[in-house]
Amino acid sequence: NDLSTPTPRGALSARYRAMAADEKPVVAVPPPRKRQRTGAAGETVKFNVGGRVFEVLREPTLSLHPGSLLHTSADEATAEDDSPIFVEADPDLFPYILQYHRDRKILIPFNVSPEAVLREAQKMGLEAVTAECIRRDDCIGVACRSARQIVEAERARMRGNLAASRIQYCIDSVIDRALQTVYSQEKFEIRVAALDGDLALGHAWAQVNKEDVLKHVREWATGHGLQVEHKRLAAGTHGTFKALTEAQDVFKFVVGTAM
Repeated sequence: NDLSTPTPRGALSARYRAMAADEKPVVAVPPPRKRQRTGAAGETVKFNVGGRVFEVLREPTLSLHPGSLLHTSADEATAEDDSPIFVEADPDLFPYILQYHRDRKILIPFNVSPEAVLREAQKMGLEAVTAECIRRDDCIGVACRSARQIVEAERARMRGNLAASRIQYCIDSVIDRALQTVYSQEKFEIRVAALDGDLALGHAWAQVNKEDVLKHVREWATGHGLQVEHKRLAAGTHGTFKALTEAQDVFKFVVGTAM
């Protein structure tokens, strides 16, 4: 149309009505609402505290404290978002906060400040937490008892190893002496006593069970074509032997089968 030509008022109104009829109505779309979780039994929620992730049960751990920050944060989380909920808290003290959610009491070791735990609990909205709720665990006594048990077990193990070592040393010494003689004599005796010339052997010999030594020496002798007899000489005079100031164990070896 020519803008210089005046348009009748009725025609202009009709044009506006026609334009309005062609336009689609604008409907306001509300923002999506957060769908809260129902807290089903066995369902867990994760919290990110200082980069450390803690996972706890909604029921009954969090539901027991509906006024706590953790319970509120878990309820406000959307069902579609499974990422850990960030919580501004001390990650080293957070386990004690969870402990109160579970047990309504807090046990802390000697190196944790009860005042710090109390402040942290109040920040988490746990107004019911008081100094009386926080008790020190007897960790020193537990540690001492545990250490004592470890030491006693280690001592028992060492005593067992030492006893076995003494027996093995005595067995090896008797066999070593036999090996030094068996190639030159068909019959020979080996004497061992607590006052042996070999001080280490004598010391070990005084503390071992002689039957344990004899058993292994016999097994070795049998496997090498030897026979062995054992007798114990008490302190005193024995026939042509000179007086003995110490009991002696005598191992008599014979090559072959005839003793």
